[in-house]
Amino acid sequence: MAIKKEIFKAIQARIQEKAPSIKWVDKLFGQTQNISNYVMNYPAVLIEYGQFKPYSNLNGIQEGTLEIIIHLFVENYSDAHLGSRDQEYALLYFDILDELHEALNTLSGENFSTLERIGEDEDN
Repeated sequence: MAIKKEIFKAIQARIQEKAPSIKWVDKLFGQTQNISNYVMNYPAVLIEYGQFKPYSNLNGIQEGTLEIIIHLFVENYSDAHLGSRDQEYALLYFDILDELHEALNTLSGENFSTLERIGEDEDN
């Protein structure tokens, strides 16, 4: 099995198993360029592969590091300001983000080592 396919399926299965609030997991294929034309259930995760940095190990086998970008999408029209009636609902985003991190934090597979968070960037 192709390694990127294996990683994708492992992430997808782990999210389904350990992050039940996530309703949709897909590969990023440009859906966000016109998100109004793409139907998905929220909260949703789109998985993107970033830069792959290959190297050859001592046996001449090519290995490397792969950047995997996990995009979390929530549909939330509630207010988070102090005193808002919907503040707790609006702030559920942070709970979902923590749930997602906990689900993926120890994930590894036969052909890939444990995933490691290297950054976080909120783009609202």
